[in-house]
Amino acid sequence: MNDHALRNKILGIVQRMAQYNYLVNNGDNPGYAFVDSPADDPDSGEQDLQQPVRKLQPFGFRGMPPVGSEGVILAIRGSYSQKVLVVCDNFNYGPKDLKDGETAMYSIGKATIKLDKDGTIHIDAPMGQKVIVNGGTLAVARNTDPVKVATTMAAWITAVSNFINGIFPGTVTPPTDFGLINGGAGAFNA
Repeated sequence: MNDHALRNKILGIVQRMAQYNYLVNNGDNPGYAFVDSPADDPDSGEQDLQQPVRKLQPFGFRGMPPVGSEGVILAIRGSYSQKVLVVCDNFNYGPKDLKDGETAMYSIGKATIKLDKDGTIHIDAPMGQKVIVNGGTLAVARNTDPVKVATTMAAWITAVSNFINGIFPGTVTPPTDFGLINGGAGAFNA
């Protein structure tokens, strides 16, 4: 076997084991997807062929990349029936300003969790969207949120106002604005 034939044989094996593909369908199960290789020459009648693959993702993280994302497929033992999508990305989404040592989790809806190289954690949602903690079972107050008076406090204020106005009519007007929250903790328990 000459060098050229050996080179072609090795390239053929490598091409069977590692491929560049596009995600064409996520399906209903986050552990599986369908991919398609870019057509070498669509003008010659070559057709795209969707292939099922297993999506492997880092433990504790699961994502459904948008259709059209680029991915690298490994064929376990060179088998076409045991393909695994090991990495998938789409440069149309996510932060473009990450610095060395920074990490971000993001969605196509522009929700982002960014870990800065100095240790700062940023959690951002687009304006008008919610950040839900523990399924929304416990409300979180923010600086400048209005203070709402409780029923017992409202009853007490009414009783005191009525008592004072009974002695000195028109002296007390019950308050209706109780201010805004102007402080808080750096962390909270859910």
